[in-house]
Amino acid sequence: MTMKLPRINLLISALVFGISIFSVIGYKVWQNNHYQSFDNNLRKESERLANTSFPASPLIDLETKEDVSANLKTGDFVLVYFSSNCEACKKELPILSQVQSKTKASIFLISAEEDEVIRNYANINNLKFKILIDKNAESFKALSLKYTPTNLKVKNGVIQKALIGSAPNEGAFLELARAGDDL
Repeated sequence: MTMKLPRINLLISALVFGISIFSVIGYKVWQNNHYQSFDNNLRKESERLANTSFPASPLIDLETKEDVSANLKTGDFVLVYFSSNCEACKKELPILSQVQSKTKASIFLISAEEDEVIRNYANINNLKFKILIDKNAESFKALSLKYTPTNLKVKNGVIQKALIGSAPNEGAFLELARAGDDL
């Protein structure tokens, strides 16, 4: 009987090792499929927004308190929907700063948060962008947006291109900012 005990221990160890390997591989496959599905959803959202009119919902300039939504019907803009508690939004800020000097599009940040929250956030992060307040998230809802950051290139009131989620690098954001420049 003592001779069979090591074989059973070895068999149990091999079984536990096999289950562990199977679990890790299964999790990695699930994770890969999950992220691919998420990326596909972001791409579909971006495609859905392209060539749609930007809504006429009020957007209030944080500093002047004026509704500037009518001004967005003509001109060339990059509009960035963001939130002060969004880590991806915060990571995108340095890229936005770099791109701002390299494109003719004006970059505006848009938030549905309270004025004071955004003002404090802008001061802490030393933001040099014009910030617009989307009261009651009206334009966010009108566009059926789901994620922040959502970056939109708007030219003459029409969304030329959308980049949902954080721009991965300066090149991707420059491409967005220059979309529709050949019109």
